[in-house]
Amino acid sequence: MANQREKGSRDPVIGDIRFARSLNPELDEYSAEVELGGRRVEVDLYSDAELEIASTIAVVRKILAEYPSICEKAKTYLERHVIPEWAEAWRADQPRWLDATILADHLKLDFITAHADGRATFWYTAGEVFTGHGLQLFMDRNGAFVDYDTPG
Repeated sequence: MANQREKGSRDPVIGDIRFARSLNPELDEYSAEVELGGRRVEVDLYSDAELEIASTIAVVRKILAEYPSICEKAKTYLERHVIPEWAEAWRADQPRWLDATILADHLKLDFITAHADGRATFWYTAGEVFTGHGLQLFMDRNGAFVDYDTPG
């Protein structure tokens, strides 16, 4: 493992994968930069309990291959969960102007965190839609979005 940490690795699909840091004795973090939707996006890859990243590389490859479908799933999740709660919590006193298309236009994917067990988090900037907060969409190991947060 020390050799992989020192040199990182090169994946034919993802490209260069660099060792970032050890987060604790059971978790290492690696990073890469990929092209998604016409943008360069940072990807953080988290190791499994044995400090290996092969499973996480497979998760990222799947995200890259299925990105158009993932975008559609994200849009559906936005329509069903994020927008109704946004309208109630953030703009209860204003007319509803936000729909999934408008929100999708405001969202810019900044980075993705991928885990060896198949989970991933998509981190977006959202302009002023959430009064300067970002948006995180959490995807489970089956490729379904299951939760969100607006950190910031």
